[in-house]
Amino acid sequence: MLICRHIFVRVKASFNHTRGIVPLFVLCICLIAHNLCGAAPQTTAQMVLLDSAEGETFIKRSGTTTWKPAASGDTLRNNDMLQIKHGNTARCLWPDTSCAYINGDARVLFNFTAPGQKSMISGSVTIYSGELFLTVHRPTVRVAQKEFKLYTPCAAISINDGSAALKVDGRSGLSDVQIIAGSAVVRNTTLNSNMFLKAPFGITVRRDQAASTAVALTDGRIDSLCQWVPQQVLDKVRADHLSNQRRNRIIISGRLEQKFTVMQFSSATKAKGTNHQRDIGSAISRMLVTRLNREDNRINIISADPKVSTPDSAGTRFVLHGTVTTFDIINLAQISIGADEYRELSSGRVGFDLSLYDTLPGEDVFSATVLGEHAGKKSAANSWNTIDTLPFDLENEQFATSIIGLALTQALEDAVAKIMDYLYQ
Repeated sequence: MLICRHIFVRVKASFNHTRGIVPLFVLCICLIAHNLCGAAPQTTAQMVLLDSAEGETFIKRSGTTTWKPAASGDTLRNNDMLQIKHGNTARCLWPDTSCAYINGDARVLFNFTAPGQKSMISGSVTIYSGELFLTVHRPTVRVAQKEFKLYTPCAAISINDGSAALKVDGRSGLSDVQIIAGSAVVRNTTLNSNMFLKAPFGITVRRDQAASTAVALTDGRIDSLCQWVPQQVLDKVRADHLSNQRRNRIIISGRLEQKFTVMQFSSATKAKGTNHQRDIGSAISRMLVTRLNREDNRINIISADPKVSTPDSAGTRFVLHGTVTTFDIINLAQISIGADEYRELSSGRVGFDLSLYDTLPGEDVFSATVLGEHAGKKSAANSWNTIDTLPFDLENEQFATSIIGLALTQALEDAVAKIMDYLYQ
């Protein structure tokens, strides 16, 4: 109120005409309210991390007209645009671990579902020109599967689990769609015609022509993507596709147990973060349950009751148990080969040992060690003093994007992959 009175007095002193005072006064109040209230905060699910950006890469924020240089570590929000110049590549990561590689000349728009809005769309990307390779991960268990939407000037692609490659001509809008893994529905938005496309097939969508016949993708055509998509990424996508096909056959034949238990992990590490040290074993085991269920919602994976002390008393055939062995921040120094550049880094490290117990033979049938690591600039934000004050929750944006949160995410993804590979071998 004091601020409003001050502005009103200044305005009244400057204007003699009463009619000019009222509208301007109202405008001042509106501007103050807007600045004080600010925009509604966006959750972690409404952001994309620009994980890497090579060469000339630019961001245009929602509501602005200016392109500004982008850097690795920037976040993209609703209605932000990314522009990548010819010969450059960027990688974007979603909170659910979906990932996109974008190759220039490219212009891409990012959109997210509004907070609290019930939608069958988890997120969407519109690519106006250039190339994009997207891997979408399966949604959380026991909820309706949400689709990820890809838009081009003449096509809409709906995909909820799998990988797709798009190439869009910026002038004609011609869109080359390739489904590398999984399946998708491809719609010509101009002619309003749909086609179901399954890997490994591709199709070309034009503004004024009916959908062409789907063409099988040869290994050579897929391998050509490795000019801007890492070869190990393509290899993993194809391996996962074959694994999913085998997994479906196993599910249909009924050879897989439909439920197994994850016991609370013990902790053998002595991290400096006192708040996190209290219960990191049980917290990490719960996070692993969530991600395992997200990976395959056809199996009921449950957290064991804290009273369960031995695998034999869990009540399911398979029981996963483990120990957190690493949970720490290490300070490092980097010196270039020419000794002309020196950098101090902080590296978050999270690791744990896993064992899968089968009650039929009464022994561990699988074991693995996983380690996640993520380095960042040595700073107060990357120290225990700061990270220890954050909630130990990957749904919290600050923790999820911290060096410990990113290392934990990497370790959990590695654990899920190894466990699923064993179950469906």
